Amino acid sequence: MAAAPSPARCRHGAARKLLRRGLTLLALALALAMPPLHGLADPSRDDAIKAGFLFNFAEFADWPNKRPRPTDIAFCIEAGTIPREAFGKFSSVQIGERQISTTIAAATDFLDIRTVCDLIFLRSTEPDLPRLLSLAEQRHVLLVSDRAGFAASGGHIELYLSQGKYRFRVNLATMRRSGIELSSKVLRLAEIVSPDGGT
Repeated sequence: MAAAPSPARCRHGAARKLLRRGLTLLALALALAMPPLHGLADPSRDDAIKAGFLFNFAEFADWPNKRPRPTDIAFCIEAGTIPREAFGKFSSVQIGERQISTTIAAATDFLDIRTVCDLIFLRSTEPDLPRLLSLAEQRHVLLVSDRAGFAASGGHIELYLSQGKYRFRVNLATMRRSGIELSSKVLRLAEIVSPDGGT
């Protein structure tokens, strides 16, 4: 029978976890404060910033306890938006005890019951938002997009450019209907969208 970890070891592990969470939140704050993307002249930098936002959202999201706990957190990325290479530096980084896996496919493929997604990033209008929201509520999926008006229309998180810097809007009502909560530390950095689409 394995010996229980000592209190000191448990405290050390908890401290490491708090430090890592603090550094992740700092990374998100730094992404918000990065110099303007003048005309998005460097697409790879733009992609890396978006990938970093998605990682941070996953890091500070809480999914329902009743949800199955696989060994990875599945990012489902619409083809033609953020390339797989942008997630390379996260391939060996864990969130809790789970690693990030990335699937690149057509957005309509994410409706397939055989496709496991924890977070979906898309830009197209197909599938339509009501079908996506129904999927999110049934399977507890976090929906993120850089499509204008996404959060106001019911999407969970919308990335947008303001004065050359990325910001994000959160529709708390629809996100919570999917059983997902975001840390208050992240929500303090967000623009909150009300249930009627206002801010």
